[in-house]
Amino acid sequence: ALIYSRMVDAKSHYTKQHSEGVANLSRYLGESFGLTEHVCDKLEIASLLHDLGKLRVPDYILDKPGEYTESDFLIMQRHSYDTYDILKDIHGFEEIALWASQHHERIDGSGYPYRLSNESLSLEIRIIALADVFQALTQNRPHRDKFSAEKVMGELRQMVQEDKLDKAVLEMVENNLTECWRRENSLGTTGQTA
Repeated sequence: ALIYSRMVDAKSHYTKQHSEGVANLSRYLGESFGLTEHVCDKLEIASLLHDLGKLRVPDYILDKPGEYTESDFLIMQRHSYDTYDILKDIHGFEEIALWASQHHERIDGSGYPYRLSNESLSLEIRIIALADVFQALTQNRPHRDKFSAEKVMGELRQMVQEDKLDKAVLEMVENNLTECWRRENSLGTTGQTA
């Protein structure tokens, strides 16, 4: 899983170590919620592989500096389903495939690929979804610079208020903020001012 995550993240220099950061933070949050070691292992693997479907996304879209066209966005959205499609037939990866593919689902049902909402989203999915946003905001992307620590937290709080991300998961992050910054940041530089 680690090797595949590094292959995915290497497709764009903007996503260097993104999957490892999401996996580190997701595992820590799972442990903080008291999930079993077995579940935390699966949570970590699902997080490492959550963007596997991006192997099918053309580089010109991944590195596009401006706004996505509607067509670009539809191609990008497909990576979540493609992650599921790649993993679904691996024996023992049934939950991992689901959790990994649902990292863009949102509490209010506005996410993708399945438009799941609230009670349809397990704690594991909610953890990966928040960890993915948290870590992505700490990195430069083609269309924006990385966010400051204060702005990252403001964005996460806004997404909770809009029923996009889970309130209990954000509270766990806020209650353990220093450690969460350390875990999400494989490079060891982001969040030092948090």
